[in-house]
Amino acid sequence: MLDSVSSYLLALLVFKMIGKTFVDAEVVNCFLCGSSRVKRTRERRPVDFHINRYFYKCTECKGYSLWPKLEDWEIQKLYSVNYIGDVGPASSVDYESDKARFAKLERYLRGISKPGEKQFLDFGCGASADTVILAKALGFQAFGAEVAEDTREQANLISGCEIFSPDEVNSGLHQFDIVFMGDVLEHVMDPILLLESAQKSLRPGGVLVIQGPLEGALTLSNFFVL
Repeated sequence: MLDSVSSYLLALLVFKMIGKTFVDAEVVNCFLCGSSRVKRTRERRPVDFHINRYFYKCTECKGYSLWPKLEDWEIQKLYSVNYIGDVGPASSVDYESDKARFAKLERYLRGISKPGEKQFLDFGCGASADTVILAKALGFQAFGAEVAEDTREQANLISGCEIFSPDEVNSGLHQFDIVFMGDVLEHVMDPILLLESAQKSLRPGGVLVIQGPLEGALTLSNFFVL
């Protein structure tokens, strides 16, 4: 006969095994290339928001995707000004400082001539609006975009730049020479749809810059012209 402590531990182990099997079973195809060869990875920190959400890596295209996916209302709440407190603890990955994190983007922007004639958009700029501030300092006409209203307000106060909602970006009223997405595509339900929206917001010859877990994906290039 098992004592009460042993019974509890056994039940907890079974619960965790069932939960893991359920989550893994739900992940059928890569959201980018469609391959079924996906595997949970420890290379990216999980997101603990209502339930545990893990990053899965596709062995075919090397792209990452968060699963279970976030609903639109969850994205707005998670990426509000106070979202950091809802995110799970960091994994073993040693995150670089923001300055080092955007060093490649900064080198790219510094190589562009006549920045005052170029419009830069960070789609998913966050409350700190780091890259919006960077682009503005380098002479670009800089803008940001965020889903949560309070995040947009905070980003506007910090950067002094206009921060759009996704609907405003998708309205077709604004077009940009450079659209930056950092740690965005892997979170959304339909990354292909978001890429198509980004394409429509670019001027002819515009550049989409993607950074994050997806930057190593063979189905995408870090820098490509649309």
